[in-house]
Amino acid sequence: MVSTHKPAPKAWLDALGLRLDDLERALLSSDPAAVESASHAVQLLMGQAPAPRMWNGLAAQEVGTLQRQARRFAGLRQAALRLCAQSERATRVLLPETASSPTYAPRQPRGGSLPGRSYLSA
Repeated sequence: MVSTHKPAPKAWLDALGLRLDDLERALLSSDPAAVESASHAVQLLMGQAPAPRMWNGLAAQEVGTLQRQARRFAGLRQAALRLCAQSERATRVLLPETASSPTYAPRQPRGGSLPGRSYLSA
Protein backbone atom coordinates (compact mmCIF):
# COMPACT_ATOMS: atom_id res chain seq x y z
CA MET A 1 0.00 0.00 0.00
CA VAL A 2 1.35 3.43 -0.95
CA SER A 3 1.47 5.99 1.81
CA THR A 4 -0.56 9.15 1.23
CA HIS A 5 1.41 11.04 3.90
CA LYS A 6 3.10 14.10 2.42
CA PRO A 7 6.30 15.16 4.24
CA ALA A 8 7.23 18.73 5.12
CA PRO A 9 9.15 20.53 2.35
CA LYS A 10 12.45 20.67 4.29
CA ALA A 11 12.42 16.94 5.11
CA TRP A 12 11.46 16.12 1.53
CA LEU A 13 14.26 18.31 0.13
CA ASP A 14 16.76 16.57 2.43
CA ALA A 15 15.52 13.15 1.26
CA LEU A 16 15.70 14.31 -2.37
CA GLY A 17 19.30 15.42 -1.87
CA LEU A 18 20.20 11.96 -0.54
CA ARG A 19 18.44 10.17 -3.42
CA LEU A 20 20.16 12.43 -5.97
CA ASP A 21 23.51 11.67 -4.30
CA ASP A 22 22.78 7.96 -4.74
CA LEU A 23 21.85 8.48 -8.39
CA GLU A 24 24.99 10.51 -9.02
CA ARG A 25 27.19 7.80 -7.46
CA ALA A 26 25.47 5.15 -9.57
CA LEU A 27 25.96 7.16 -12.76
CA LEU A 28 29.63 7.75 -11.98
CA SER A 29 30.16 4.03 -11.38
CA SER A 30 28.42 3.19 -14.71
CA ASP A 31 26.47 0.42 -12.98
CA PRO A 32 23.18 -0.02 -14.90
CA ALA A 33 21.44 -1.89 -12.06
CA ALA A 34 22.43 0.77 -9.52
CA VAL A 35 21.33 3.56 -11.89
CA GLU A 36 17.97 1.89 -12.40
CA SER A 37 17.49 1.36 -8.66
CA ALA A 38 18.53 4.92 -7.76
CA SER A 39 16.37 6.36 -10.54
CA HIS A 40 13.39 4.39 -9.27
CA ALA A 41 14.00 5.69 -5.73
CA VAL A 42 14.03 9.28 -7.04
CA GLN A 43 10.80 8.67 -8.98
CA LEU A 44 9.08 7.25 -5.89
CA LEU A 45 10.19 10.24 -3.85
CA MET A 46 8.90 12.64 -6.51
CA GLY A 47 5.49 11.03 -6.12
CA GLN A 48 5.59 11.88 -2.42
CA ALA A 49 6.36 15.57 -2.92
CA PRO A 50 4.62 17.96 -0.54
CA ALA A 51 1.39 19.53 -1.69
CA PRO A 52 1.80 22.87 -3.52
CA ARG A 53 0.24 24.84 -0.66
CA MET A 54 2.97 23.56 1.69
CA TRP A 55 5.65 25.31 -0.40
CA ASN A 56 4.21 28.75 0.42
CA GLY A 57 6.27 30.76 2.85
CA LEU A 58 9.54 28.87 2.48
CA ALA A 59 12.60 30.48 3.97
CA ALA A 60 15.10 31.91 1.47
CA GLN A 61 17.57 29.14 2.30
CA GLU A 62 14.97 26.46 1.50
CA VAL A 63 14.08 28.19 -1.77
CA GLY A 64 17.76 28.13 -2.71
CA THR A 65 17.95 24.43 -1.79
CA LEU A 66 14.88 23.72 -3.92
CA GLN A 67 16.45 25.48 -6.90
CA ARG A 68 19.77 23.64 -6.49
CA GLN A 69 18.02 20.28 -6.24
CA ALA A 70 15.94 21.06 -9.33
CA ARG A 71 19.13 21.86 -11.30
CA ARG A 72 20.81 18.70 -10.02
CA PHE A 73 17.77 16.62 -10.94
CA ALA A 74 17.72 18.05 -14.46
CA GLY A 75 21.45 17.43 -14.94
CA LEU A 76 21.32 13.89 -13.58
CA ARG A 77 18.27 13.12 -15.70
CA GLN A 78 20.18 14.20 -18.80
CA ALA A 79 23.18 12.10 -17.74
CA ALA A 80 20.95 9.05 -17.27
CA LEU A 81 19.37 9.58 -20.71
CA ARG A 82 22.82 9.90 -22.32
CA LEU A 83 23.99 6.72 -20.60
CA CYS A 84 20.91 4.89 -21.84
CA ALA A 85 21.44 6.12 -25.41
CA GLN A 86 25.09 5.08 -25.32
CA SER A 87 24.09 1.65 -24.06
CA GLU A 88 21.53 1.26 -26.84
CA ARG A 89 24.09 2.29 -29.48
CA ALA A 90 26.67 -0.13 -28.10
CA THR A 91 24.14 -2.96 -28.11
CA ARG A 92 23.18 -2.22 -31.74
CA VAL A 93 26.84 -2.19 -32.80
CA LEU A 94 28.00 -5.23 -30.85
CA LEU A 95 24.85 -7.36 -31.07
CA PRO A 96 22.78 -6.13 -34.04
CA GLU A 97 20.60 -9.26 -34.09
CA THR A 98 19.41 -8.71 -30.50
CA ALA A 99 19.08 -4.94 -30.54
CA SER A 100 15.61 -3.48 -30.26
CA SER A 101 14.50 -0.71 -32.57
CA PRO A 102 15.42 2.78 -31.36
CA THR A 103 12.78 4.75 -29.53
CA TYR A 104 12.53 7.47 -32.17
CA ALA A 105 12.85 5.30 -35.28
CA PRO A 106 10.77 6.20 -38.34
CA ARG A 107 7.53 4.26 -38.48
CA GLN A 108 7.30 1.57 -41.11
CA PRO A 109 4.20 1.69 -43.31
CA ARG A 110 1.64 -1.01 -42.65
CA GLY A 111 0.65 -3.42 -45.37
CA GLY A 112 -1.87 -1.95 -47.78
CA SER A 113 -1.15 1.69 -47.07
CA LEU A 114 -0.22 4.00 -49.89
CA PRO A 115 3.18 5.70 -49.99
CA GLY A 116 3.02 9.08 -48.32
CA ARG A 117 -0.30 8.26 -46.67
CA SER A 118 0.90 6.43 -43.55
CA TYR A 119 -0.04 9.39 -41.35
CA LEU A 120 -3.72 8.62 -41.98
CA SER A 121 -3.43 5.28 -40.21
CA ALA A 122 -2.08 6.85 -37.01
